[in-house]
Amino acid sequence: MAALHRSRRARDPPRSIDRPPAYVQIAPPSSWLLQIVVVSVLAWPGLVRPILDGDSMSYHLPNAAAWATAHSVWTATTTYWWYPPGSELTASAVQLIGGPRCLGVIGFSIVLLLALRLAETFREHGCAAWPASLVAVAVVTVPIVALQTSSLQNDVWLAAWLLEGIVAMRSSQRAAPSWAVAAISKPIGFVFAFVGGGITRASIATIGLSAIPLATWIARDAMLHATTRSLGVSESSLGLWESTIAVQGLHGIVVFATAIAH
Repeated sequence: MAALHRSRRARDPPRSIDRPPAYVQIAPPSSWLLQIVVVSVLAWPGLVRPILDGDSMSYHLPNAAAWATAHSVWTATTTYWWYPPGSELTASAVQLIGGPRCLGVIGFSIVLLLALRLAETFREHGCAAWPASLVAVAVVTVPIVALQTSSLQNDVWLAAWLLEGIVAMRSSQRAAPSWAVAAISKPIGFVFAFVGGGITRASIATIGLSAIPLATWIARDAMLHATTRSLGVSESSLGLWESTIAVQGLHGIVVFATAIAH
């Protein structure tokens, strides 16, 4: 998508954002209604019953529930201390506002955003409305994507915001909000935001600002770790510091570098 954006942008004449392109005007409602129906079917399990997939149950949901129960992120009862993905903080807020039965709305909204944006992007590049909708539906029904429609996993969240950032770059609108959300959704989001946005002064500034929450959370990890130690909490039973992004990230870099070297 990034390569397609750059090649198209280089040869496209500038257009006013006050006049929408033709593909927006002629797309029949039935084409995007198809996407809504398909995403609704995919999200149905998470909308009518608790979220039960393995990753959500093992750490996404327990962290969200711990913060919601404590009414604070300053608690040591979470299953890990990494920098929290957007799925967990959002789930915690939704659980406080609407209860745990509303958690399925999150994945539904994100995957629907991705499907609608994909279809519009394909139409912008010359694809007819119905084929564009069918391709978008084909993307979101890929099993690994469909699974995240009714879960709290955040990889599709990252893809959706990254695509929003790429599309925003083609108009006079600032892409900063989308890049920022992509960057703070999960650590790899910083890499993806650079790939999509390019190494420009604006993207560096935006992603640099996005690093502030990451640095704040790592500092929070350190302070909470020190607090638990002073209270006599057993590190051998909790493994607190070993589960932070600082330790996990460094270990991942070492493994990656070792794999490349061999």
